[in-house]
Amino acid sequence: MEVRSVLLILFAVLAAAVIVFYQYFYKKKIKGYLPYLLAFLRFVVLFSALLLLINPKMVNREYYVEKSNLVFPNR
Repeated sequence: MEVRSVLLILFAVLAAAVIVFYQYFYKKKIKGYLPYLLAFLRFVVLFSALLLLINPKMVNREYYVEKSNLVFPNR
């Protein structure tokens, strides 16, 4: 994967986390576990949307060792 794609993905994680923090936790008193669950779900949705916009290309390369036949001359 290219360095540019990795940096864009890291920026997407940071942007989604900042948006979720501001919407759910900034200057709010949290009671219970429901806001944490909703914040996690919103983070997943925002990150997924940003990841779809980035559209990273994955390249899969497989390497293998090919053994050649050992041929002995007849005597």
